Amino acid sequence: MARRTVPSWAASGWRRARGRGRGADGDPWWHRPALLAAGPAGFATVLALVGVSARELWGDEYATWYAATLSPGDLRRLLSHVDAVLAPYYLFMHMWIAVLGDSPLALRLPSVLAVGTAAGLVTLIGRRLGGPLTGLVAGFLFGAIPAVSRYGQEARPYAPAIMATALATLLLLRAVAQPRWSRWLGYSVGLALAGWIHIVTVTLAAAHAPAVRRAPRVAAGPSVRRWSVSLLVAALLVMPLAVVGARQSEAVAWVPRDRAAVATLPTRLFASSTVATCTVVLSTLAPLTLRGERRGSLPVLAAWAAVPPMLCFLIYPVWHVFLYRYLLFTLPAWAILAAAGAVGLGRLVPASLGSALPIPDGLREDPPARGHPALVSARVTVALGLFAGLLWAGLPDQVVVRRSPVAGEPDFRAAARAVAARTRPGDGIAYGGSYRNGRIALAYELRSSPRPADVFVKITPQAAGSFQAIECDQPERCLGPTGRVWLVTSTGSPDPFAELSPPIADVLRREFTVSDTRWWTGVRLVLLTRSDRPTG
Repeated sequence: MARRTVPSWAASGWRRARGRGRGADGDPWWHRPALLAAGPAGFATVLALVGVSARELWGDEYATWYAATLSPGDLRRLLSHVDAVLAPYYLFMHMWIAVLGDSPLALRLPSVLAVGTAAGLVTLIGRRLGGPLTGLVAGFLFGAIPAVSRYGQEARPYAPAIMATALATLLLLRAVAQPRWSRWLGYSVGLALAGWIHIVTVTLAAAHAPAVRRAPRVAAGPSVRRWSVSLLVAALLVMPLAVVGARQSEAVAWVPRDRAAVATLPTRLFASSTVATCTVVLSTLAPLTLRGERRGSLPVLAAWAAVPPMLCFLIYPVWHVFLYRYLLFTLPAWAILAAAGAVGLGRLVPASLGSALPIPDGLREDPPARGHPALVSARVTVALGLFAGLLWAGLPDQVVVRRSPVAGEPDFRAAARAVAARTRPGDGIAYGGSYRNGRIALAYELRSSPRPADVFVKITPQAAGSFQAIECDQPERCLGPTGRVWLVTSTGSPDPFAELSPPIADVLRREFTVSDTRWWTGVRLVLLTRSDRPTG
């Protein structure tokens, strides 16, 4: 069997750079992976930091804070009923909060750092698959996607999952290039890490098959076997979490797989219809730049982008995970494909258009003999110009994803401030609304302020092992002599008592009068005073 060398899409760009005759000390920055990745990583981090504390938390983030601040015993009780698949993330956040606190910035900082790291990893993957310019543009394009900023500013595991899947993919490419057991073990750990952070990322394993299949012929057999062993190791590491999570599948029973969910997936995945359209269009042009052996990277990227959504759609009858938030880890593949298309468009530009911007020839995508400096300049200009255009087109959506509160979510922060400003000793508080119950939200927003007694709680959420409390079935006894009750409700009904339990609604109607009502987005605050007492 003829021996084949490692194809350029799998080989290290560092080795290719050194093959041009440059010494280690003389290599320019774009040949040094860490320095090449630094720009996109810094760009994505800074963009994610813009407004990170301004937008208030929403329901899922309040849940993160609640779970991460429970005692070990209470957290174990909660995870035995719900969210077991998020146990590693909650445990990490528990330790994080113990060190850095629970401000919005502190809660979201792991996600900010994750998208910055992911942008650097995307750059390195793009560099391996398409060359230094493709990698550089891919990293910047990834950071410019509004969804990256949106979920880089969220105290949930989605941004860390993107980072982990990018890391696993890079480790796979390294293992394919040099199939040593140490590298395959690293890939196993990277894939398991992604699964621990968010279980849906295990679908990435199927998307990695093309990379192994297109390994060099001399190593194809060992690579396939070692990949299979690596998958087995990763599966054994993730299996306990998956088994426990499968027993709690009712937690995702609400996720739809209707026509609307399919039709809106691209827009929701990118958090921008404009950026989604531009990215997909540029991705179709990727073959213009991925030529020769580099064309072998197209199946790898296409599988990464398309296989996880397809699998989640197909397994829906068993596991309801066809949700755009769960598929954010496919965005790096789209960014690399779009970057390859952008660089490919530069190949169509006449050399005369590039003379105004001298670019070092080390960034060119062609062999030196085929790349005139002016032509290289034109290609770089077109690629970076397309990135700037995409960033500009996505600016309105960058503003939208930073609006407070999150679209469709109640403004519990405003309600909490009003309660904190007017509460008196002896006041009580009650919660209503079936969409979002404000109990945990108010607990967070009032964590540093006096908080009225939660008068109708029979069993606290901590004791119940839930995100919800069990309320009194004899509310008069629980209410006692409380003279004022703050009712926080997200119900849209004209009747503020509409979504309270019938016994609680009856006692409040019978013994209290409405003294004041205030409205904010999606939430209403009603001050109730006992009928035989003066209002205030």
